[in-house]
Amino acid sequence: MAQDNEKILNYFLTDKMNEWKLLIDNLENSSQKTLEDRLELVNYQYGYIAWCVGKEKHNDAKKYMAKAERHLDELEKNNYAKSWIYSYRSAFNGFKIAMSRWSAPFLGPKSIEFAENARRIDPNNWFAFVQLANIKFYTPSIVGGSKKEALSFYLKAKSLFENNDKSYLKNWHYPNLLVSIANAYIALENYDAAKQIYDQALNIYPNFHWIKNELYPDLLKKIKDKNEK
Repeated sequence: MAQDNEKILNYFLTDKMNEWKLLIDNLENSSQKTLEDRLELVNYQYGYIAWCVGKEKHNDAKKYMAKAERHLDELEKNNYAKSWIYSYRSAFNGFKIAMSRWSAPFLGPKSIEFAENARRIDPNNWFAFVQLANIKFYTPSIVGGSKKEALSFYLKAKSLFENNDKSYLKNWHYPNLLVSIANAYIALENYDAAKQIYDQALNIYPNFHWIKNELYPDLLKKIKDKNEK
């Protein structure tokens, strides 16, 4: 799967989601999958689902989420990587809420419970902290959301990621996490800190299309508008 990790990272950085989709389809159709292979496939499916939700391709998101959840069921039967299973279940509930806001009162508590269980089982699971951060970031403040708390969780995830995964720079989640951290800083109107994160990301990943061509120009406009007030 190391070669696939490199491909996924490149697809993420260069915004080649058709190639991403083709890769996960090929892996899905592979007849021989170990438990480790299934967990890694869920990782890739998660990324594609997140993109689909962001682009409002809800039918595709639901299709691939169903596939990913079947893999999680199989992993859970084998008591494999439970903290990661719970993290993904938390994330998928979050995606379902994003696609259908009326489900938030029912699925929101489940998403929180899964994330908390993931952190309880493995306090060093950075991905569990990403889910806790996402919950705080996307939940309205009137019902417990907090951009400040979200930022704290994102930064905790970043620290754990860097300290517990020797190949973190080759993992597509890392540049994605940097974007989430910058988003939190922007939401808190700390534009200078967000710019530092974008600069860090581009220093590591010079071909990061999303930041270079979309996010960075948007941030520079915000900074200019703020300075002109």
